[in-house]
Amino acid sequence: MAIDAELTAVTPDVGYSFAAVTLIGLFPFGPTTATFGGIDATSVVVVDNAHITCLVPLSGAPGPVNVQVFTVEGNPTLVDGFTYEQPATDATLIYGGNFQDALGNPLANGYLTFRLNTDAMNSSSAVQVCASRVVNVTLGPDGNVYGAYPIWSNSTLTPSDTVYTVRAYSASGQLVWDNQMTIPNTSTFDLGTWVPIY
Repeated sequence: MAIDAELTAVTPDVGYSFAAVTLIGLFPFGPTTATFGGIDATSVVVVDNAHITCLVPLSGAPGPVNVQVFTVEGNPTLVDGFTYEQPATDATLIYGGNFQDALGNPLANGYLTFRLNTDAMNSSSAVQVCASRVVNVTLGPDGNVYGAYPIWSNSTLTPSDTVYTVRAYSASGQLVWDNQMTIPNTSTFDLGTWVPIY
């Protein structure tokens, strides 16, 4: 007798694009894909017949979306199963990176530091954003960045196309990447793929 697939919950059910989530239900043979608002999720992994992990796809707007899995046993949908949060006005959604160690392995659970390369000044208010300010960003198990991080103290203070010194570290604190890059003052920014220099 065939067993129908079921999708009962998403945890966490609120977050940003590229968040790591777990789909809970009944998936005897696992899904082929999962979608959020009709957009394919990435890094879909069947943990067991009741749990699936994946990364939420990029969304252009905040609010609830339907979550659906596609399996040989059916395509169950959880209505409004996940709600995209609106990043704060001083946050920039950064993602990507695909950081690796010197052996080509993902820099699992490492972290990044973003430091303003020079002091920034708002010409109208003469308010300074100090270059010593450092933002730490955690890497996921695949060496990528997911989530919204307040890279700028305030979007009206820090000039667009600001140069940052960016360093990548392993989970044990070993420096594996050190460079300067320009990050545009936009709502989303793809870090691209970074390879180690140490």
